[in-house]
Amino acid sequence: MSDAAPGVVGFTFVVLTAQPEETVRFWRDVLGGVVESTSSSDLGEMTILQVGPGRVEILGVPNDRAPAPARSVQVALSVEDVSAWHARLVEHGARVTYGPSTLESGGASLGTADPNGVLISFFTPAPEP
Repeated sequence: MSDAAPGVVGFTFVVLTAQPEETVRFWRDVLGGVVESTSSSDLGEMTILQVGPGRVEILGVPNDRAPAPARSVQVALSVEDVSAWHARLVEHGARVTYGPSTLESGGASLGTADPNGVLISFFTPAPEP
């Protein structure tokens, strides 16, 4: 039996929400996501956005099927400039949940949440010595 895991070739973060339009606007307009596709199915309306090197799928579901936000999960975005992201969040009226803060390592971090309460952190590593 091998301990090596098979290769992962991509990663998509899925948000189930009863407010898909507001959620898509946040991920598109505030976080700069690019809509790749939209469709509908028996499950609901679906929008897939490219956000940096990752993908986010927004799936609109009826209120009775929308789960509560998972407080034990957050999306962490590695960015070049936490201060620039702070300015963008403020400009778009997004709620800043913490920061910007300087970490002990010398890096910086900042937090927000999408309209569903999905926690999103922005992180810049410490500069190389």
